[in-house]
Amino acid sequence: MLHTDEIKTLLSKIQSARPGIELDLSGSSVADQTVKVKESNTLDQSASQRTGVTLRVWNSDKRIGVVQLTSLDFNELLAAVDVALEAAPLGPSEDLPRLPLAADAGDVNSSASARSGATAQPASIEKMAEKLKTAVEQLKKFHPDIQGVPYNALTQRAVERFYANTRGLMRTQASSVVSTYLYAVGQAQGKSSRAAGHWGEEDAFEKLKMDDVVQVAGETLVAHLHPIKIPSGQYPVIFSGQAFLDLLGAFGNLFSAQNILDKQSLHTRESLGQTMASELLSLSDDPFHEWSVAPALFDGEGTAVRKTALVEKGVLKGLWHHSVTARSFGTQSTGHARVGAKMTVGSWFYNVAAGNGLGSIAENCIWVDDVEALHAGVNALQGSFSLPFKGFRIENGKKSSLEGVTVAGDILTLLKSIVAIDKKQERTSAGVCPPVAVSSLSITCEG
Repeated sequence: MLHTDEIKTLLSKIQSARPGIELDLSGSSVADQTVKVKESNTLDQSASQRTGVTLRVWNSDKRIGVVQLTSLDFNELLAAVDVALEAAPLGPSEDLPRLPLAADAGDVNSSASARSGATAQPASIEKMAEKLKTAVEQLKKFHPDIQGVPYNALTQRAVERFYANTRGLMRTQASSVVSTYLYAVGQAQGKSSRAAGHWGEEDAFEKLKMDDVVQVAGETLVAHLHPIKIPSGQYPVIFSGQAFLDLLGAFGNLFSAQNILDKQSLHTRESLGQTMASELLSLSDDPFHEWSVAPALFDGEGTAVRKTALVEKGVLKGLWHHSVTARSFGTQSTGHARVGAKMTVGSWFYNVAAGNGLGSIAENCIWVDDVEALHAGVNALQGSFSLPFKGFRIENGKKSSLEGVTVAGDILTLLKSIVAIDKKQERTSAGVCPPVAVSSLSITCEG
């Protein structure tokens, strides 16, 4: 990745070679190292380095051409500029992005900048392998019914991001992430085989608590080794924090201003300020939460990322915006732009506020621990979902694992049917969220 002065020099050279054009560059360079333990206790090691660059060029009519590249080589960029200029007249002629000025992009979060600006020293492959092998062995010995840990990995990743344009806006960011997952397989006598696990993520190798990952993975699998069947019907349901955010993420069009403009959302412009959920639900996109590892400081347009309120006591208060949707809605960009052939928006890190506790519903309900098949079981435009899940039947406080179960409903009805939210937030891969209770959903059990 080039440094700031090198990027400035690169832009200057392009402008000298192609006078009068305006352009921006955004992209990232990612270096990964991964180890996996095979069932034979041998190691699988891999490493990769990839660079992705998006070049946008504005022609004299302010039309835009976009080209994707895999390097910042000057000659390749110059050729891409010519391709973009040829393509620009063929692209859209309305609702076009404007080249952002530094004054419009905002200031990056200073505390987050300090947190993510210091990249950790990478660990050696030997240390990574030792740590993962030890964890796999610990999980195998966690319970006699655990047969193996076929799905496991430990990855360290160094990421460098940048944005630069010919109007003087320049952003760079370096960060590091270390992540792991352990998924074990087990089988109790007379029961079907079950799989379950857990993940962990930190910004440095030394901070990763593998013992915690082993403990949760083991407890989760053991809890599912003796599943039961239940009658299909309507049940009160509690979603774990992970399950609730996974489901909410599948309906990202709820908060996308771009989807509203494209008429591909369950909401319209008039939905802002209207009740969309139970008054118990308050939700923000909170990229700088203390549990967010290596938060992005700026989006694909160079706009500073910030916390965005989405739902306050059930009322839709905000949307994800990039520069074009912000102009259309008469507001400011929220720093959620993803730049490509078409501008899109997306979440950074959800934060569902804690509630007053689950109350008596936690004594008799269906607990949805992990929803599956989100790619196939969700109709985002209709709002419907039908998803297999791992979970439990809780009856008079006694928890029993379930097998062959599916939860179905409508997302807007679900959000308005929230009757309780737990006091304690859970850390998940998508954000932070407490368990969320819904008055009734359809549960189908095979057989």
